[in-house]
Amino acid sequence: MRRNTIGALVDELDRGRLSRRQFLARASLLGVSLGAASALYAARAGEVAAQATPAGGAAAAPATGNIDWQQASGQTLRVPMQTHPTTTAIMEVLPEFEALTGIKVQIEELDWSVLHEKILTDFQSGSGTYDAVMHGCYTTPLYATNGWVEDLTTYLDDPALTDTSWFDVDDLFAPSRELLTWEEGQFGLPVYSQSDLLYYRTDLYESAGLAVPETLEEYAANAQTLNNPPSLYGTAMWGSKDQSPPIFFIYLHAFGGEYLDADWNPTINNEAGVAALTAYADILKTAGPPGIASWGFPETNNAFTAALLGHTLQATVFAPGYQAETAPVRGKVGYAVTPKGPVQRGYSTFAMSLAISSRTERKTAAWLFIQWALSKGVCKATTLSGDRGDSPRASTWTDPEVRGVWDALGMGEWADITLEGMSKAVYPNASNPVCTSFEPRFPEYLQTRDHLGAAISSVLAGSDEPKAALDKAAQQIRAVLEHAGYYNASS
Repeated sequence: MRRNTIGALVDELDRGRLSRRQFLARASLLGVSLGAASALYAARAGEVAAQATPAGGAAAAPATGNIDWQQASGQTLRVPMQTHPTTTAIMEVLPEFEALTGIKVQIEELDWSVLHEKILTDFQSGSGTYDAVMHGCYTTPLYATNGWVEDLTTYLDDPALTDTSWFDVDDLFAPSRELLTWEEGQFGLPVYSQSDLLYYRTDLYESAGLAVPETLEEYAANAQTLNNPPSLYGTAMWGSKDQSPPIFFIYLHAFGGEYLDADWNPTINNEAGVAALTAYADILKTAGPPGIASWGFPETNNAFTAALLGHTLQATVFAPGYQAETAPVRGKVGYAVTPKGPVQRGYSTFAMSLAISSRTERKTAAWLFIQWALSKGVCKATTLSGDRGDSPRASTWTDPEVRGVWDALGMGEWADITLEGMSKAVYPNASNPVCTSFEPRFPEYLQTRDHLGAAISSVLAGSDEPKAALDKAAQQIRAVLEHAGYYNASS
């Protein structure tokens, strides 16, 4: 029988089977407030546990929707997921899902650089290793076009599989859901949603008398002012081939640049594109750490956490980690919307999704896992555990308990900036319809993005000048598109 009382969780805690954050997350799923759960953790006593439960001695059962959660009991799922705070948080409450459904879930944690490669290999080979997959929104066109992932509309509309009022798909951020569509189908649902913002050290700003930058030029000037190597670098952003394009796109949009024109000709090497890459490279080469051409989000995030940077412009998801009790920058972090360029502000958004492999025989079990992992209760519980700041649900971001925790940590402004960035990251005047989102959306995009990433990294490494690097990338992108049949014989 499922033991879903707080007393049972305290017993597991006393036996050394749960960390504090695991206990808090799982207690939240049982309907216990963060304050009460924290008190239970501190007391570690059944007597206190009884005081925190409703009359009758048991915690309130989690609302799990009016469906048969045991309909795929006994099955085992294999799911590749990104090594990420969200994955960690979900794994910590996974025993609740397994107890609820009788389904075992084997999560394979993979670094960003190999996640897509392993999924793509599985799909292309037809081996059917994975039942559900975690993938980025910009792989959706590729996976959907090839029939590798299921259209989730069928699952959402089936009352035997989904309690629509409980799951409330409309509570999932609309911009994130839209990024996971292709030709009228919903080929994944967001497991996390994020934007980008400027993090800066409030203590250093105060001592140097700096004002929060409104423009990219002011950001560069402030980074130069704070730059004092090797103990402190003015800023760091992503420079590696795999990870630099998303942050560079902030600059590209800010300078009025585009990836493609209406006829599918690459335009990253025009005047706006070259100016954007020049500005991006200049700030990192003059006020960034050595070796920036190989840095991605792990290196940048770790350096900022360790108080080695004055700024970083990167994903909003990392903010909770900067307020961890052991973080040297705790209480010293300010948040600002991405600075404006000469043309506009480069708002961004990104979503990772959970999707069902079309080849699996365990589609029902996979959907039950996705539905549970993206439910309101799990999104709130994993947010309160302190691991994540990227819930894909609007209700998490407006929840009084969640906002209370964030406000207490000085993160209220961060939350507001994140929501602003996600809502404004649309570019309706783009020459090519596939470029109206923050990054382009078409099946060959990631293949072409590799060439852009190589260009950015080569400039940061000092191997190429911006114009030459982007000219080369544009030629390579055109070759990919030509091979895919985007141009007619007269092009």
